[in-house]
Amino acid sequence: MFTSLFHFFLPIDGAAAQWAAQVFHPGSNPFWDSVFSFITRFGDGGVFWVALGLLLLLPNKTRKAGCVVLGAMALDVLLTNGLLKHLFNRPRPYDIDFAAYARDYLYPGLTHKPGDASFPSGHTAASFAGAFGLLFGARLAGKKAGFLGWAMVALAALVGFSRLYLGVHYLTDILAGALVGVLCALLAVLCLRLLEPLYEKINAPVAKFVEKHAPKVLK
Repeated sequence: MFTSLFHFFLPIDGAAAQWAAQVFHPGSNPFWDSVFSFITRFGDGGVFWVALGLLLLLPNKTRKAGCVVLGAMALDVLLTNGLLKHLFNRPRPYDIDFAAYARDYLYPGLTHKPGDASFPSGHTAASFAGAFGLLFGARLAGKKAGFLGWAMVALAALVGFSRLYLGVHYLTDILAGALVGVLCALLAVLCLRLLEPLYEKINAPVAKFVEKHAPKVLK
């Protein structure tokens, strides 16, 4: 159904892969190979971002941001893995005549080969959902995410690029994943606003307990 659309973007996807290959020399540059193989793990299963959300639940002042992060991650799982990957069912770069693609666009294929669909990038979607969940959640709470928030956005962008570098996604997969992640963060904010009375009812005794018994750093 979407084959013609993906074919339309293939020259752009290929040009992006070729640029990455010419600039970073994947597969023959041990430094960048190690760097991006490490960075991509921050998107594995969304575990890092879920852990971040759980940590943000602990202090009273960041609890609302933690709820948005976790809500965004839940929505991302439903939207990306539960719907979009099955709907578009785009083959991975190495699943469509990999030898020809590698020859034409110098795709490295440095990492293990995921077996699910390519569009959108799940690693990128999860990372952007977590990072922008932190940004939007902090704003919802009337605070600034500051350095941590923008550092997480930078990390999310690097995770996205690592998927291109490692040859497991097209550029359009990554851009779509970033868009889905931001959308999930916005939807999580909307959900929390709609459920604000319930949140306040649950949070009030928790905040009171933390204020009375927890270390100062959590208050």
